[in-house]
Amino acid sequence: SQSVGIPAVVAVAKTSSSTVYVGSGTSLIYSTNGGSSWNNPTTSPTGTINTLAVDPNNSQIAYAGTSNGVFQTVNAGVAWTAVNTGLPTGPAGNVTSIAVSTASTVYAATPNGLFYTTNAGSGWTQAILGQIPSTPLLVAVDAGSNVYVAFLGAGLATGTNGGKVQTDWSLLTYGGLTQNQIEALAAPPTGSGTAYAGIVAATDAFLTKISSSG
Repeated sequence: SQSVGIPAVVAVAKTSSSTVYVGSGTSLIYSTNGGSSWNNPTTSPTGTINTLAVDPNNSQIAYAGTSNGVFQTVNAGVAWTAVNTGLPTGPAGNVTSIAVSTASTVYAATPNGLFYTTNAGSGWTQAILGQIPSTPLLVAVDAGSNVYVAFLGAGLATGTNGGKVQTDWSLLTYGGLTQNQIEALAAPPTGSGTAYAGIVAATDAFLTKISSSG
């Protein structure tokens, strides 16, 4: 058996629930038999592993967001390669969240902004969010290419049509989104126009359903 200590992030493939990726600190292991056995990669991501995301249509492809950028596997975790062209470097390149839309389109949240790739990580472009000055912390994308971004401190914005141009984006201002830190953000694997935000306030915690149209 293999160990990574207390798991910090876990990702299960949508198309094959037996394929599981687990990261903790700077270690990563994977299983292709539902956890009956675990393996170490031949080459691993470097830096602190903050987030893991699997291609919704291909269990062989997954991404790790780390303090050193984005790493990709195309063989179910056996080997990981840095795919950071166009991403910021140093502390600004700390990837705190990743969302996979399609085989080619992926989003990454960094202290320097939200970035996206349309070629599976070969190159990244910064999304222009307009008059939204906050630091992206979490990102999710639904099956209709609506992008949801939670910010450090508080706040959430949505981008329609993949969020690739400034006019796609709008800031949401309801349900406690502007007063509290969003700790978790997810979009259903099917359907369009809905996501869920987990919020921890001073005295309680709650889940808010979000519409991409505000």
